Amino acid sequence: MQVRILQADEDIVRIGDRPSQCCLLLEGFTCVYKMTAGGKRQIMAVHVPGDIPDLQSLHLKVLDTSVATLYPCTVGFIPHEDLRRVCERHPRITAAFWRETLVDASIFRE
Repeated sequence: MQVRILQADEDIVRIGDRPSQCCLLLEGFTCVYKMTAGGKRQIMAVHVPGDIPDLQSLHLKVLDTSVATLYPCTVGFIPHEDLRRVCERHPRITAAFWRETLVDASIFRE
């Protein structure tokens, strides 16, 4: 995991990105958002330390949401291939990741 400190209002990933890693929020707060037709940011979710706000990127080739910092944050970037290996070896972790992505998807549908 590569740890980085990010400033407030900094995009971690953007709509249309093709990431090869996920970010684990270690400190601070992030949000998942989309831009409205009027050019304003519509926040769809807020994430706290311990969350992986872009976990869906593990299975999506192209992102359909953006993730940004709300405050200065410390994040750890974990390569997708490492997360896939963990999932192969530990089915309960895989189930927890799957539940997390389903909860996020439910929120986004609302």
